[in-house]
Amino acid sequence: MKTIFLAAEHELRVDGVLSEATCRAFAQADDATKRGFEASFAFLGCPIGIAATPCEPVPPARRVEAISLMMLRLGAHTDTPRWSSRVLDDMFDAALRPSGATIGDIVKALFAVLAEAPPGLSDVQASFIREVALYVVGRQRRAYATEDFSWLAEILADPSATTGAAQAYLAAYTMPVTLVPPCCDSILRALNSTRFEEEVKRELED
Repeated sequence: MKTIFLAAEHELRVDGVLSEATCRAFAQADDATKRGFEASFAFLGCPIGIAATPCEPVPPARRVEAISLMMLRLGAHTDTPRWSSRVLDDMFDAALRPSGATIGDIVKALFAVLAEAPPGLSDVQASFIREVALYVVGRQRRAYATEDFSWLAEILADPSATTGAAQAYLAAYTMPVTLVPPCCDSILRALNSTRFEEEVKRELED
């Protein structure tokens, strides 16, 4: 699966779509090898069926890898992501299909992909992040659990960690309020000198 994943990642970065060869290789892989990626490859346009959700949980790292491919398809790593409400509906549905999936998986995948974003924060990026956040803390509220975001609080509380403006913006709009206080300084520091600093400061104070 590693070879298929790397091929898919390369194609999404270069062409924005998966090739027939990569889809065919995925379809021919054994079930155990591709477990957890089925819904994401279907979202990416591969003509594959999605089996019923198995009882055995999919490892967290694999779930996040699968979501990261979908984020690349949306151009989340650029300052001009491309999406629609329907596309986000489909992406969230695919992301939450694997057994054991959490809403935190989506934020973790996006946070990782945003590490590649250009410096600063564009208006389009900010709009995309806010809409994802509305899904996370609003439309998916029943699946929203504080413990699923402890990893994010740990990163932001680490003085040696480097956080980009887009990552900080995502954290500001998705972190549970109980985890925010120790992270405020690092979030605002990452957004310093951007036009979003005051907006986020108000968001964190509410």
